[in-house]
Amino acid sequence: MTQFTFLGPLTLLLLIQSPAHLQGQDVDSVGILRGRVVSLLRNEPVEGARIAVSHARSLEDAPVEERSPLIELITDSEGRFSAEIDPDLFDLMVEAFGFETRTETDVQVRTGQTTEVLIRVEAAPFALDEIVVMPSTFALLRDHVVSGQILSREELEVRPHLGNDLFRAVAQVPGVTAFDHSAVPYVRGARADEVLTVLDGLELSEPYHLKQWDGSLSIVDAENVQDVNLTTGGFTSEFGDASAGVLSMRTATLSTEGMRTMVGLDFMSSILKNEGTFAEGKGAWVLSARRGFLDLIFEITGMNEDEDLHPSYYDLYSKVEYDLRPGHRVSAHILHAGDDNHGVEDDSTTWRHQYGSSYAWVNWSADLTRATSVRSMISLGRVWRDRNGTDPFAPGSRPRVEVRDQADYDFLGLRQDWKHRISPKLIVKAGMDLRWGRTDYDYYRRMEVGVPNATDPARPDFIPTFDTLRVDARPSGNELGAYLAARAQPLDDLTLEGGLRYDRQSHTSAQQLAPRFNAAYRVAPRTNLRGAWGHYHQSHGLHKLWVADGDETFYPTQRAEHRVVGLEHILENGIMLRAEAYERLLSDPLPEYRNLEHHTQGLEEEGPDDRVFIQAQEGRARGIEFFAKSARQSRFVWAASYALSWAEEK
Repeated sequence: MTQFTFLGPLTLLLLIQSPAHLQGQDVDSVGILRGRVVSLLRNEPVEGARIAVSHARSLEDAPVEERSPLIELITDSEGRFSAEIDPDLFDLMVEAFGFETRTETDVQVRTGQTTEVLIRVEAAPFALDEIVVMPSTFALLRDHVVSGQILSREELEVRPHLGNDLFRAVAQVPGVTAFDHSAVPYVRGARADEVLTVLDGLELSEPYHLKQWDGSLSIVDAENVQDVNLTTGGFTSEFGDASAGVLSMRTATLSTEGMRTMVGLDFMSSILKNEGTFAEGKGAWVLSARRGFLDLIFEITGMNEDEDLHPSYYDLYSKVEYDLRPGHRVSAHILHAGDDNHGVEDDSTTWRHQYGSSYAWVNWSADLTRATSVRSMISLGRVWRDRNGTDPFAPGSRPRVEVRDQADYDFLGLRQDWKHRISPKLIVKAGMDLRWGRTDYDYYRRMEVGVPNATDPARPDFIPTFDTLRVDARPSGNELGAYLAARAQPLDDLTLEGGLRYDRQSHTSAQQLAPRFNAAYRVAPRTNLRGAWGHYHQSHGLHKLWVADGDETFYPTQRAEHRVVGLEHILENGIMLRAEAYERLLSDPLPEYRNLEHHTQGLEEEGPDDRVFIQAQEGRARGIEFFAKSARQSRFVWAASYALSWAEEK
């Protein structure tokens, strides 16, 4: 398997592989799978249907929707599909816009013969909530056919990326950039904290390891994630307190057969994972632990020759699920991550950074009736840091800079989301999110500077003076978010969603009202047009004070207006094409303290005096993005993207 990657304004991924359905076989030894997809009631051909061909259930334990397909086929204008394939027993999963997913099992293909299959799909009366109305949405890691998918799990695994980190795969999405040494995605010119990171419904306040190096790795291990959705603009009313995008992750479905243990090792870390079932299969659990050994790599490779650096990190994740009764599932989650990094630099600066975050939450998903469902969540967590260091004038001398920085952020949250299906053409959604939080800041900095002596010849040329900064603050408050939205399908090919969101933050005495509107129109069986417009807000979080700069002010909420339009088309050979244009207008941008030069140091206070306070009045980001991806039905699998964008502040 060979892969070529070109990174720059044009990003191209080319994967050359020998497909599983042709490996080790000549053309004369294969069979032909041929079929047609038609609607159940009208017997009309279904154009643009996607067929995922997998080994039969009897050959693999996983259900077909969780198996990586051998090939993916697209029906033509007559609803037909055809492929040459190794003789075997197969399952065919069919997905088509406006129809329920259908699976044909145990389809036998024999050597030198043609197998004909007629698949009838039923119109989906309750498919309204499954239609993608957000134009800037990309799916990652999913193993079955998904419109808008950018990387499957198989393709992600063969890509060269540091530490098997799924956050780095996000950088393949058009409009997203990242530094080589960082896993933090920057979406369409926005700051990193303008992207909301969600795991199984819970917002992660600090989702990165190695913060002193701009967050080199995420705290979520890819082995625990089933799929990822990244929305780079125009997201719906369920998501609040984010002005750029949403990165939503869903953990893997737990095993339902017995207990198993996995041990993994890669270049960056080791992982231990255990999962199993209880209560006769009604319940299941997973427990995984990961430990990075960058500190060992630094020692072995000699990277510590100039500086004595010891970066280490670990994370733990566990989930327990239990089906109370049909339609009612409870799941409990725990995620804990920690960093302990210390070092001695070549100028004798010593530092130690310890970071940690702990989250615990319980989800209860309940189908109250066939038309009404509710999801409830209670959560609590803590994010903390303990950072200290000294920078001496010379080895063994008194410190020129001394820093002690401690902060703890504790929160308790409640969330509930309701969905009611009034009719097959109308769905109403509503929800509320309440969070109480408190942060304890304890910051001390002592810096010695020399003032030129121009008056007393008896004293040294430079007279030492001390600049001391002390911040001792304990802000607290609550944040309330509520939304009401409706999704309607006035025409068979047109889906509309309108919503209104309300947010309030007590620690800034601010409140916001945000209308949002999304639309999806099926121009043709293989062509979809999507658009979004809305207002979005980003508050100054309790745990985001600029204490190292002596600033204890919470600033007004940042406001953004999104305008997005996108077109998606699938060719008859399965190639997916996407084009999108967007504009994001900022009002009252949150201020920042920035360094005029980018430099990474263990003790940031020792850096050059280039720290400046930026308080922009307004901002704007505009761009056009193109994305293309082949279907996985040939020897060549490729994806390419191009983005041209402008971002400016006044």
